[in-house]
Amino acid sequence: MFPVTDACTAARWPELTERADRAHVPWAGLMHEAAGAVKTAVLLFEAGEDDADEQLMTHGDIDQKNLLIGPVGPVLCDWDVATPLVPRRELAEVALSLAGWTRFDLAREVVAAYRDTGGRDISFRPADLGRSLMIGLDWTAFNVNRALGVVDTTPAERASRARLVPRLVRDIRRHVNVAARVDEALNFSCGRLARLGCSVPK
Repeated sequence: MFPVTDACTAARWPELTERADRAHVPWAGLMHEAAGAVKTAVLLFEAGEDDADEQLMTHGDIDQKNLLIGPVGPVLCDWDVATPLVPRRELAEVALSLAGWTRFDLAREVVAAYRDTGGRDISFRPADLGRSLMIGLDWTAFNVNRALGVVDTTPAERASRARLVPRLVRDIRRHVNVAARVDEALNFSCGRLARLGCSVPK
């Protein structure tokens, strides 16, 4: 009845990598390098499957593309993937998505705003980002297949996807590293983040 996230793309990662090898694309090596992070992402996703009883109905895709600024304030649109989610997980996903997974100061502002409007203090777990990591893998595979011409695309689209893929593949490892430190990323000071090796905006 509702959209279901799964680990199918992660299971097919070796197949995607082999296709990239056969095509001799310059980013094939990046796909090999990401294999360990893909396996870790699956473990985080599977570890988060045990708290389904905490789920509540929610929008399911709160990010920049679905927020419009109107004359009386922000409006949340595009409810076609509304689904039950664990609130703690959705808060972590939304905070990092709105912050581009790099601006931890902005991510912490999202969490602070949640608390200021009645939300409780939350300790985040790496598994809270498992769903988000799987969705990111799906989007990466979508672009890899188009860059390789596995599905029908125009030459211009194939070229644009090929330019996008290296960043998406590099982001897999970066996002897994952020997930491993998600509580620090969303609850601690910039100084603490710097000591943990996370990037901190100037």
